[in-house]
Amino acid sequence: MSECRFSVAGEVDLATAAELLAKLIVVATVTTDDLVLDCSDLEFIDSMGVSVFERIKRMLEADNRRLRVVGMNGRARRPFEILGLTERLGIAEHDPASLIDPEDGYTKIRAGLSNGDQ
Repeated sequence: MSECRFSVAGEVDLATAAELLAKLIVVATVTTDDLVLDCSDLEFIDSMGVSVFERIKRMLEADNRRLRVVGMNGRARRPFEILGLTERLGIAEHDPASLIDPEDGYTKIRAGLSNGDQ
């Protein structure tokens, strides 16, 4: 199955989690692809943001699809590690997709949150 890539950037917290969830629901609804969340530019995430990732994971699983999270490091990764969710949410240490040509089935969507959207 091909994958749809969505960029998550900036901060995901109480103030931005609902907006991110709404965008991810749209992406998950308009495509039948698995979803890859590219968190290379994610600076901070709190429990509300973590719940968004978990909710999207459950939504995709109900449709026999997968969620992978790539590019997440440092401060943004820590809440997932503390909660023991890195494996459950498919949070990769490194982005294996970065070695694959986008022509081979990857859809790039750059509609993620950035500090300018807040």
